[in-house]
Amino acid sequence: MPHSRSSPKLVRFWCNVRISSAIRQRFAYPARFLELDLWEFPAWDIPVFVDNNTGGNFMDCIDYGDGYAQHLQSLGATRDEYGAPIIASSAIGRSPGASTIATWFEVLTGLARMPASDPEYLSTAAELLLVPGGLDAGWVLSHQDGHWHVVRAAAGELDDELRPRLDVLRRAAREQATLYCGNSSRQQLADDVEAVICAPVLDAQQNVSGAFYGARVIGGVNARKSVRPLECLWVQLLAEQVAAAELRRAAEADCARHRVMLQQIFAPEIVSLLERDPGLLSSQTRTATILFMDLWRSTAIAEQLGVELTHEFLSHLMDCMTEHVMRHGGVMIDYFGDGLSAMWNAPTDQPDHALRACRAAAGMQAEIPTFNSEWEELAGVTIRIGIGIHTGTVSVGNSGSRWHMKYGPRGQVVSAASRIERATRQSGEAILISDATRTMLPANVTCEYIERAQLSGIQDPVDLYGVRQVDEMKLARSPLAEFRNVPLTTTRPN
Repeated sequence: MPHSRSSPKLVRFWCNVRISSAIRQRFAYPARFLELDLWEFPAWDIPVFVDNNTGGNFMDCIDYGDGYAQHLQSLGATRDEYGAPIIASSAIGRSPGASTIATWFEVLTGLARMPASDPEYLSTAAELLLVPGGLDAGWVLSHQDGHWHVVRAAAGELDDELRPRLDVLRRAAREQATLYCGNSSRQQLADDVEAVICAPVLDAQQNVSGAFYGARVIGGVNARKSVRPLECLWVQLLAEQVAAAELRRAAEADCARHRVMLQQIFAPEIVSLLERDPGLLSSQTRTATILFMDLWRSTAIAEQLGVELTHEFLSHLMDCMTEHVMRHGGVMIDYFGDGLSAMWNAPTDQPDHALRACRAAAGMQAEIPTFNSEWEELAGVTIRIGIGIHTGTVSVGNSGSRWHMKYGPRGQVVSAASRIERATRQSGEAILISDATRTMLPANVTCEYIERAQLSGIQDPVDLYGVRQVDEMKLARSPLAEFRNVPLTTTRPN
């Protein structure tokens, strides 16, 4: 570019802003707020930052240039103990008034109250660059895979061809600091642009995810030239506010996903405890009561109902059964086609875990008459379920992944509970429990000895009991002989 008396030689320099101790203590600015990076300005078009209240200096230039030195001298500037210039505010323009600053904080508070997921959030933030920010055009941009994209723009009645400069965006992203550029020569930015300011937006990993970009144009609504220091900080405050809101939104989304994952497994009372103490999900060995529930004659039912109705029926069945598990503080272990498994006394202590399991089982059985009234005719058979419950020592923990939690027990107790449920088909009992579970039940649960059974895969015989009453709910043994195909008795306990 040709140089003339009105277009002096450009100098490259750094500008580190030093805020006085009084300002620093009053507003507690983070360190990144105190650094403005200025580059390639006419030597006498360097913005000067001063503290009117204390007389302290905001600016220390490494390379002033001859033109700038003459400019300082013409302004009657003195130098502080570091050799940096001190210039009166009257020489560079009046700072925003108290009412303007109060308005800034008021609208910033309003923006902070808006949810970042609101479709109008970024549009509102972009408009704040103009009103009350005082700029003539503003943009909110995203930065992905090295490319910049305009997300929202607020330019009033300005030329639609006005766009953020890529070199300004790249420099602000590279330095991760707010960047300001003036244009007294009228040739560095654009013919009609007086000054621009760019504040990067950082994500949780301190990478640049976007930027706020503002411009003041010649002949714009605001007649001021250049951009004042507090206006620079206003743009950066907006960028920081949006960054904080996005971090909150992401954190809230993660919490919501985690809560949904927990709610699929744990009762609400346990979810609240786990949110306060995630360490409860760590692997541990403890006594637990395990429940298995399975639908009898599921193959015949599926063949009769067909694919679509079978899915509808099973979904309805599992929803009702799960509700009783959750109602009594249980943990869902798994669903397996036409059945489910649940657990009590893990990950938190539940001294009455055996009683809770029996109450859940009784509630499940109480739902079956309703199911038969709705589905028996369609299914072609009477709807029945079998429930097996066993108590013992298990190893519990999360064997899933961060994408899908699979919290549950491991050990022979789990296998025994599954085998006890299978035994309901042979005994005709609606609910079978082991002696280990029975010994932990209070007097309000009535049980009847059924058999001593040698369960498949279990070395020692297990004494099985049918549940006859839980609280005020009475349960009867199935009268259907078709479910008692083989005897379970080996020997009767002494």
